[in-house]
Parts: sequence; structure tokens; C-alpha cells
Amino acid sequence: MNQKRKIVVDNSFLDSLYILNVLEYLPLLFTSVFIPEQVEREFLNEKNMDPNKKLEFLTRCYQDFPWFQKCNTYDENDIRLLSMEPKMDAGEVEVIAQTKKLGMEVTEPEFLFSGLDEKIGRSVARKHSLQVIGVLKILANMHYLGLLDYFESVNLLHKRKKRFSHAIVTEVFIQTKREYLSGEISLNENS
Repeated sequence: MNQKRKIVVDNSFLDSLYILNVLEYLPLLFTSVFIPEQVEREFLNEKNMDPNKKLEFLTRCYQDFPWFQKCNTYDENDIRLLSMEPKMDAGEVEVIAQTKKLGMEVTEPEFLFSGLDEKIGRSVARKHSLQVIGVLKILANMHYLGLLDYFESVNLLHKRKKRFSHAIVTEVFIQTKREYLSGEISLNENS
């Protein structure tokens, strides 16, 4: 299913996968997972978690998972321009800049995704013609692969202050179910 798919993820995306302890399943969906420098900083500075545990987690991921990689090769002009977008944090800016840069290096950009959950970041990424995927779509795919229970995972994220509207949670699940039932498995999101 992964067809050389690559993803650059932001902090809320990475933190959700960390909370659910499902990062090791990502190679079933992607061949490479890229973590921009600013996203790593935000992840380690998250207020509600033990930064030492998160540092150990990241260190283990970088050492044990060759598909889990740091990335820091964006275009400075993109960073400056994207930083002017209202309400965009530095991690989202780097995710979009990094995805754009990687898009110039891959022969099949349809297999490159920005892993973003925030509405503003997703909108800006789409303005730059980037494919966007949220953590809910990843969880729904993992559900249909038999790796986790989608609704239990979403409930756990809600308990940890991650907020997704009930309508979006349901919509993503139904859309993914349709894809699996029709045999057209897709990571693309229409929302």
C-alpha cells in the first residue's frame, strides 16, 4: 500500500502518534517519515508531557527506524513567505516548506504528503498544491488494517486535549470505510 509514499509531519500529528504509541505502524502506510527541526523542538517542549520521555522516544525512533528521519533542507525564502501567514506556527511553516522542497526532489509528488491537523496549516498547504493528510485519516487506515480501534484512539486523544469535531471524526471514518469496501484504498482527503 505504501508505494514509496513520504510524509512530513507537524507536532500535533507526531504527538498524537506518540500518545497512541502507534508510530511503528507508519511503515505500513509510508516509506519515509520526515520530522522538521522546529517540529522536533515543539514536540520536546510540549507542556503536558515529560520532555525526557519524549527525548528518549525520538532518540529511539531515529536509531531504530531508518524510515524515521530528521529533515532540514527547506528553502529560506519559503520559510520567510510562509511565516507571514497569519496564525501559522513555526512547525507548520517548516512542514509546508519541507514538503515543497521534497516535492522538487521526488519523481512522483502524488506520493508526498504534509501531515497536518490544524485547519490553517492544511489550508495554506493546499494553496501551495500540496497533498494533506491528518492524523484521523492515518488512524482510520490503521483501523481497517486491524491495528487499532479508531474510536477508542480518538477518545484517548480527546482525553489528552486533542480536539477533533464529532462531524470530522465520523466523516473521515465513513470515507475510509467506503474506500476499503470498494477496494480503493486511499490516503487522499477530500475535506
